Amino acid sequence: VVILTGFPCCMTHDPPTETDGPPGAACLVRCVTALGCRATLVTDDCNIGGVREAASGLEVVVESFPPHVAGAPPLDPAYTGRSRIDRLAAAADLIIAIERSGPGTDGHCRTMRGKDMTSAGIIAPLHDVVVKARR
Repeated sequence: VVILTGFPCCMTHDPPTETDGPPGAACLVRCVTALGCRATLVTDDCNIGGVREAASGLEVVVESFPPHVAGAPPLDPAYTGRSRIDRLAAAADLIIAIERSGPGTDGHCRTMRGKDMTSAGIIAPLHDVVVKARR
């Protein structure tokens, strides 16, 4: 089970991580592993500290990805983490996204107030895991 989390919407803070996604994702990890499944927790590089802390002591692989370049196409083959995203998509039996932004029609991820996280260079294209798995 791949669990995508992290919504770097607190753009003026360091780190910009919101606070309910990582512990919610950790709760999902507990459920998944109690059912005998393996879990991988995936987030943006800027969120890794809070996500690792929330997952501390749990049986889970934690991975982080660098930000996406504004204006890059969907499933951009030049993206630094492309092979890892493709691997996660291929290996996943189930993908859960908790507190995670996806791109709008312009390809940019925004906060609930409309602030552009893609142009700010803080959000990874983790939505590509879902897109790739659906193909």
